[in-house]
Amino acid sequence: MIRIGLAPFTAAWFGDAGCDVVRLVKEGLAPFCSFLEKHGEVTQSEVITDERAALKAADEFISRSVDVAIVAVPAWSEDGPIVAFVRSMKDVPVWIVDMQSYCNMPQDVLKQDVFFAHTEVVGLLEANAAIRRSCSRKVDLLRWHDSPSDEPDDLANALRAFSAIRAMQGARIGLLEGRTESIKCCAVDELALSKFLGCTLDHLSLDELASAASGVTDKACGAYIDSMQSVIRTPAPTLRSEAATESARLAIALEGMCKARKLDALAFDDLSVRLHERFGLRPCLICRSILSHFPPISWEGDVVAAASMLLLEKISGPPTGVFEPFFLHRDGKSVLFGHAGGCDSRLGQPGESVIETDLEYARSQDRFPGSPSVMVTGAAGTVTMLNLRIDACGGKGMILRGEALPHKRALPGYSEVLVQFANAKTVIQQCLAGDLHQHFVLCRSDVYGVLRALFERLSFPCSLIDHREGKA
Repeated sequence: MIRIGLAPFTAAWFGDAGCDVVRLVKEGLAPFCSFLEKHGEVTQSEVITDERAALKAADEFISRSVDVAIVAVPAWSEDGPIVAFVRSMKDVPVWIVDMQSYCNMPQDVLKQDVFFAHTEVVGLLEANAAIRRSCSRKVDLLRWHDSPSDEPDDLANALRAFSAIRAMQGARIGLLEGRTESIKCCAVDELALSKFLGCTLDHLSLDELASAASGVTDKACGAYIDSMQSVIRTPAPTLRSEAATESARLAIALEGMCKARKLDALAFDDLSVRLHERFGLRPCLICRSILSHFPPISWEGDVVAAASMLLLEKISGPPTGVFEPFFLHRDGKSVLFGHAGGCDSRLGQPGESVIETDLEYARSQDRFPGSPSVMVTGAAGTVTMLNLRIDACGGKGMILRGEALPHKRALPGYSEVLVQFANAKTVIQQCLAGDLHQHFVLCRSDVYGVLRALFERLSFPCSLIDHREGKA
């Protein structure tokens, strides 16, 4: 939970004029305080009317280690205290909030106290101008409204983004056993990963996996397979095989390794020649709804994709998945995304998740060629997608909001989701223009605005594609 400092301001001369504006400001802030308390631990200063109180509030916020300080000007204030407060907050991010109370003129506006307590539009304009002209540091201006809306406001998105960034600090990403040799664009700079997302990389070996798998009994594998059949539509013979038992054994072993190492996400090189030589398959029978300690997992050793999955789950919760754009639909608007290697069944249409043969390895020299794999057809509804790149220079990426469409499965042996945008070609063109790779992380929630706010907080440039706006 993040720590939020709230500093409300108003002018001292209201009191000198005999107006009880401070009381009205406190009362008017109640809904805003309730909103903030849903997002973090709030420390609220007294209503600030002079520089002494401003410096006192700044000292208190710093001593309490607030993560962000919010300047609220619900009534006209004076420049000096606001500028003094902002300058005193040192490295703590400062936001000024536009509460938009000026959108509704009070009925009893002719009462002097009430009129002065509703002069936000004047106070906000003056405070914002004073900060911009007097302070060299960055101060964000964010909107908030105390009314239901289909679209979250700036402040809600920023707070969720800030919480996600905070939650990522110290996250442990496992890498087993390395980046896929033939996919160099999935390489990761560990120092950059730590610097920009706060994550550390934990290297795992196939020897560890073999040791963990040796402790998983056939009985445990059978119980896991039985549980899978209760949640995933499965042809019985598919799971009554040695291949299914060994794949289940590795899935259970991987969960145990992740739990023991306290991993928050896992990047798995499922194309490793050594993996297939040693185990005779890639473990694609991973059902996270059953293996409750299994973190988000990306394939092909893509660490940034694994971190992106974790980031999305910090914002929206599971499930997430990694997909690649396979085909542009003939309608010119939709992209068929897919990926081999297993997928979280919770991403699928109800009753449409299946366990099928892993076609990519059906003709391989594996001991268990074409072993069983969890495949999904993406459920319909709004989805958010993220394609993120991180290197020593910083981060860049693409954020997409699209509409997953119900459709008949087109690619047996692969998981897939059909996503509609305004223009399908734009997705590919923007990806090429940004030097981004083929891995898109998807979640079944609308967190487009939160990701935009997050990229702004991290100063990452990004391309934006939103089907609602009808343009990139």
